[in-house]
Amino acid sequence: MDDLVQVRDFYEYLIVTFVKELNKLHLDILNPYPRVEVGLAAKGMKSWRAIAVLFFGGFQEDAEIVLRSLVDVVLDMRFISLDPKERAERFIDYREIHRLRFLRRGKELGIVTDEKEIERLEKSIMNDAADVLKRRPEWDGNLPKSWTSEDTATKARQVGEPMLYLTFMTGSTHTHPNVVGLENYFAQGEKSVEVLAGPRTPKDVRSSSMLACSSIALSIMQMTSSTSSLMRGASAHATRSKT
Repeated sequence: MDDLVQVRDFYEYLIVTFVKELNKLHLDILNPYPRVEVGLAAKGMKSWRAIAVLFFGGFQEDAEIVLRSLVDVVLDMRFISLDPKERAERFIDYREIHRLRFLRRGKELGIVTDEKEIERLEKSIMNDAADVLKRRPEWDGNLPKSWTSEDTATKARQVGEPMLYLTFMTGSTHTHPNVVGLENYFAQGEKSVEVLAGPRTPKDVRSSSMLACSSIALSIMQMTSSTSSLMRGASAHATRSKT
């Protein structure tokens, strides 16, 4: 595990260095694309750190669950980059629609029952969403469940990354209860079955999600112009500091 510990330490240092550089940026609040891109990049880096903690702590299946979320981040970044202005604006516009769906769903399920509070919140959200619904009349009356109609498989195909979708499917196996995902929690002995509920060292670290995850995390920064130069600079700085 010594090599993996060195990899973990290097990427942890790389992420910390990158975030420091990221915080030096002055993002143009009138330009939605850099805000969305850098925001997703920061989310991706935080997920990578969570995966490292879980994986090296012996919780590989749980690391796979967070990896699934990281794949979503990478796919959205690359998908948005294909039409940055329109898709970044749509990504941001969906914030108010999400709030409205959340409120209405809570009302339907009886979670939010105070009629005056519901009326107040809905009025406030609708005021905030007014401009969005003018720009996107197709959302009015039929609130979408996501900022884009394309599913994960479609986004992976459009960005030319089918392996990302396979990684996403692997993470889904551990995210949702199913018999395949439960196999790793039992060890069959000659006369009994042992339940494996605690942390354990991966049997084959070379084919683990950790190594796949490291390349995905790096690709987050390298795929678009706003963050690629920062990534190169952070990587060079981290390499010099570690040697």
